[in-house]
Amino acid sequence: MNYFLRKIKCFSIREKTFNTWLIGGFFSAATGIAAFNFIVNPFNVFPVKPIAGYTDVHFIENVRIYKNFLVKNRSIDGLMLGSSRIEESMNPLPAAWPGMQVYNMAMPGVSLHEMLRNLQHANAVTPLKQGLIGLDFFMFSAFMGTVEDFSEDYFAVDPAGNKKPDIYVLRTYANLLFSADVLEKSRSTIKDSKKHSAPSHEDNGMTALAPHNAVVKDNAAIYKIFDSFANNYFRKNSFWLNGPNATYTTVKNAEGESTYADYRALLDYVYRNNLDIRFVISPIHVHMLLGLDGIGLWPAFLDWKKQLALINEQVAAYYHQPPKPVWDFALVNDLTTEWLPEDPRLPAPKNGLQWFWDPAHAKPAFGDLIQKHIFIDGTEDTGKILRASTIENHLQQQTAALKDYAEKDPVTRDAIQKRLESLNTWRWIK
Repeated sequence: MNYFLRKIKCFSIREKTFNTWLIGGFFSAATGIAAFNFIVNPFNVFPVKPIAGYTDVHFIENVRIYKNFLVKNRSIDGLMLGSSRIEESMNPLPAAWPGMQVYNMAMPGVSLHEMLRNLQHANAVTPLKQGLIGLDFFMFSAFMGTVEDFSEDYFAVDPAGNKKPDIYVLRTYANLLFSADVLEKSRSTIKDSKKHSAPSHEDNGMTALAPHNAVVKDNAAIYKIFDSFANNYFRKNSFWLNGPNATYTTVKNAEGESTYADYRALLDYVYRNNLDIRFVISPIHVHMLLGLDGIGLWPAFLDWKKQLALINEQVAAYYHQPPKPVWDFALVNDLTTEWLPEDPRLPAPKNGLQWFWDPAHAKPAFGDLIQKHIFIDGTEDTGKILRASTIENHLQQQTAALKDYAEKDPVTRDAIQKRLESLNTWRWIK
């Protein structure tokens, strides 16, 4: 009997030892993973200095974690918001942001509501001295989808603007320290750093130049990109024609709720907090403007610009403030009608484009001009301020300018029309 008791006792001791080692091993592994992810810091969220050649190249896919927490960790008092059109074109111009810490917080596929949340977050962390907000036609589509990587966990304030307890970051920190996906991201960060690969973003938040230049490495690549944008924007269920029966609408439901309410909410926050903000409609190439007209959305595009001006002045009047400038750079002018690199009208083929990465995204050279106009000299040539008193004349002038361009460039006009016919787009316009 004593023999069996001793055996049971011995087995119990060994089992306890095994459990201790098992638990200890688990916590050691978890601690090791957390320490590794913290040091490598693949999303650049933690206040850790990068190690040259090991952790200094960050290729960020989830920009919403990256940018919201970077703003939290820096004293950013100059802010840029918007979609990829701002992210890819706006390199903060020092003369436009004197003495400020400026950050390009623009994100691909951003919605009006998300921009409001980003603005609330940044202004709560560090009071803003100046801001630029990009507005896009597709943002106002009632059927624009929600991006997968959006989360309320990233914001320092709740939707009502109330500051969250400082521990709001713990959930995200835990995910970034212990996640297996982040562990893989840490490994790829080290790999990219050892190769001295190009990062995805500049330190100021703008999309990095090197990857862009690699994409448009030659003229053939540029033509291919222009072709792909026609597919992505002009056919049914695309960025523009994404409503029922491939239409565009700002009305969300049968009750008549509109995306313009989200615009009003954004304006309300800006005026209520008396923020120095300039709004910008980013430039797009004339190929996009001709396509917009060809699929029947030109009247909706013009009405959208009109509503931007009218609602802005309504909210300004409510707060007894002068209207914040709403600049329109999506115009027909010498820059947006830039010839493609092998256009037969050129004396000789050129390499690349000066003003555009692709038909929907301007280059930083154009972004510099925009910042110069809206922050420094106020010149209205490549861009115009939308005002209720002059909006009708402005829209009529742009309609005439597009028609005039189509008549003077029948080759481009016919090429766009041929593409629309090949996509059967005409069948979906009402």
